[in-house]
Amino acid sequence: MIDSYRKLTIGILISSLCILIGAGHGVAPMALFEVMIPFHHNYPFSFALQRDYELNLGASAIYLFIGQILLFFATFKRALIIRLLALFILWIGFFYLVHGVIDGDGLAMFSFCTGIPFLWMSVQLFVYDVKQYLYKPVEEEE
Repeated sequence: MIDSYRKLTIGILISSLCILIGAGHGVAPMALFEVMIPFHHNYPFSFALQRDYELNLGASAIYLFIGQILLFFATFKRALIIRLLALFILWIGFFYLVHGVIDGDGLAMFSFCTGIPFLWMSVQLFVYDVKQYLYKPVEEEE
């Protein structure tokens, strides 16, 4: 089960990097935006949810990046709380990116469709972690 857990974690990291975003007149993976956001000083940035898709890209990229780093380190530490925290931060970043689907935003729908593999694998990891926590053997007191 540990091997499938690692494959699932690697799949989540890769799929979260490959979520496609529509910016300007093109399409790019989220990984490119996560790398470039610190170097773009004039980019409008706010953690407040905005109606405009492009205004949410910065906050979404930062949330996704922090979640990816936490998930990466939690893989080696085997810390359940850190893994769950990383998943929640990744989900918050994804929500920032795609919350415009409710209003019919085409770019948000495009990002949502390319993020479905990420969502599927992250829910699987969440279920795996919750089952692992709920069904772990109880240590007896001496």
